[in-house]
Amino acid sequence: MQKRDYLKQAECWLKNRNAGIGIKESFEKEMRASDVLKETSLSHVDWLILPGEKEDWMSEEEAKEWNAILTAAFAFLPEYRKKEEELWDGLSRLYETLLQKREKHHREARLFGRCIPDEGNVIGRNKEVACVAKALKKEKTAFLYGIGGIGKSAVAKAYARTYAGRYDTIVYASCNRGLRELFADDSLIYVQNMSYAPQGKRAELGWYARRKLKMLARITDERTLLVIDNLNNLCDPLLKEALKLPCHLLITTRMNPACVKRSGILVGAMEEKDLLRLFAFYYGKEMSDEEKRDALCILGKFHGHTLYGKLLARECAGKDIRLFVKEKELFEIREQIFGFINFSKKEKEILKNAALLPATGMDAQRFFCLSRCEDKSLASKLKDRGLLEYDAGRGFVFLHPVVRCEVLKTLSPTWSGCSVFLSGFVQEVSDFWNMPVQKKMEYQAYLPAVFDALPQIEESCMDMIFTLASLLWQLGLWSFALRHTKILYQKCRSVFGFSHSNTAHAAYLAASVYHNQGERNSAALWYTRAWAAYRDLEEKKPEEEALYRMKYSRYLTLHGKFTEARETLLHVEDIYLSEIAAGKNVRRMFCWLQNTYIEHTRVCMEDEKNEEALIWCKKAKEIAEALQEGGATEVYILYDEAVLWERMGDWPRAGECLKRAKEMAEEYFDENYPERLKVEAAWSAWKGKSDGEEKKKK
Repeated sequence: MQKRDYLKQAECWLKNRNAGIGIKESFEKEMRASDVLKETSLSHVDWLILPGEKEDWMSEEEAKEWNAILTAAFAFLPEYRKKEEELWDGLSRLYETLLQKREKHHREARLFGRCIPDEGNVIGRNKEVACVAKALKKEKTAFLYGIGGIGKSAVAKAYARTYAGRYDTIVYASCNRGLRELFADDSLIYVQNMSYAPQGKRAELGWYARRKLKMLARITDERTLLVIDNLNNLCDPLLKEALKLPCHLLITTRMNPACVKRSGILVGAMEEKDLLRLFAFYYGKEMSDEEKRDALCILGKFHGHTLYGKLLARECAGKDIRLFVKEKELFEIREQIFGFINFSKKEKEILKNAALLPATGMDAQRFFCLSRCEDKSLASKLKDRGLLEYDAGRGFVFLHPVVRCEVLKTLSPTWSGCSVFLSGFVQEVSDFWNMPVQKKMEYQAYLPAVFDALPQIEESCMDMIFTLASLLWQLGLWSFALRHTKILYQKCRSVFGFSHSNTAHAAYLAASVYHNQGERNSAALWYTRAWAAYRDLEEKKPEEEALYRMKYSRYLTLHGKFTEARETLLHVEDIYLSEIAAGKNVRRMFCWLQNTYIEHTRVCMEDEKNEEALIWCKKAKEIAEALQEGGATEVYILYDEAVLWERMGDWPRAGECLKRAKEMAEEYFDENYPERLKVEAAWSAWKGKSDGEEKKKK
């Protein structure tokens, strides 16, 4: 059934009451316009709330009250009839209750606007802006399409500024990868009281993106404008869902939307007069008629490409190049614009670092700090030449996609060449797990941009690469993480050989991706590869050996080799205890020893050796109490202990553990996190059974 706005309908009836119109008559009056072919007396049936159809902010009792008012107003049997005044009073009370609840509901889930980047002077394009306004008024969705750098983004930004009065909320979001990553990124599209938590099965970006889309469908309307800039894949699986949003949606893309059976507005070369005005603006000098003709001739050779024209005008003005040039000279100018022939080493370094950024960019101060660039005039020079973009509203720097492609092609940045910037980046994420969720999400766009820009893996930068690659799955970028960890594994095998610590590390990262998605068979296979790559090394680091052995035990457990798994974990325990006795990284070794005991508990539980499992569980608990860190790890320990006490028939102890686990899960886990849901379900089951036993005793 079509979604109804019950609150709006109730408001209409209450307004009609002041005009002296009865509730039944006012309803029929409202329905007549849209239901001419229906029996008016039966139209109210469409407004009854069926089970499962109520709004999220309306309770079952309120839905029943609404239905009762409708039924009483339209029923023909005498026993259902009520006085008109009584119905009006009931409707009025219900309206006030629902109004307050929906207002509170909308306050709790509110879309925050994001300012439109400063585009400077937009010259021309009035026709395209008007077409966008017309399209959005008619269909609520508009596509701007054309080649890269032609001016699609400028048109979108111009529309948003020109028609800002039409909207209560405007969100501008640059689509660096796909819609899944865009909607999952809270730094780009932020809904109050929603945050992405990169942990567990629900950490999958697609799940969170769809959840946010559902929320946007509920809290936005035609007074909201969402600009999705640079969506270059119209076959994106989430596009259908995005197009269903009730807000105005403006999308810029290089693809013709006809491929998804949609019409679009082509952004092509400007008209000559506008193109000449654009060139003159950036040329910055008064031009004679002859110079104007020469400028148009040059721009014609660039096929009226807006970005090329803008950069060429600045290049000609800065170096006092004559506008009338021969074909060879024109080629050299073009090479100077994008070949960076006369750039200093530091200027090239800034551009290479900027090419590692996503389309959304990075805070300018942070970027220059990571680049260790103290001379801001270099950046200003690049900005004045139109190469380094600067969003004054957010204070962010970035490269236009066309310029970024040219920088990657011409300057060919590498891991070692950008090591200063990347080492600062790695230092930032050294304490990743202790960062607030919102802070973690900043890296959701940065990391894929780095790996996309630097596909070639360098032996001298393996530590840096491993550190950043490990964050890919921790951020829930599953498919991206899996692809790059497998590439990393193949590269390590070809460069270092099958038996090498780097090969083992790469296999371990791939296993982590599978394990955190709940794919136990695939994870076990990769844990086996990690241990096989490390097993035969002559020189082993105790910490690494223990880690790979412990993870290999998962493979043994999965295949029912419980005795071998326990023997492996006993060996791991000996390694950590030896390191602790030697005073090496004591706290860290205790943390890993605690994980070993949890792993040992799980092996015994699967082997139905409950008493032995309880011993290992208590050992893990003792370390947790000694470390005084609590948190997520203790939730796992308490849950295991509760299951074991339940298996052994000690219900009171099981309940104590579950109650504590539930309290800690509520503190440390998101409400949709699987481990929290599992604990809450176990607690509800225990409480239900406990209450049942109490009733039997009474």
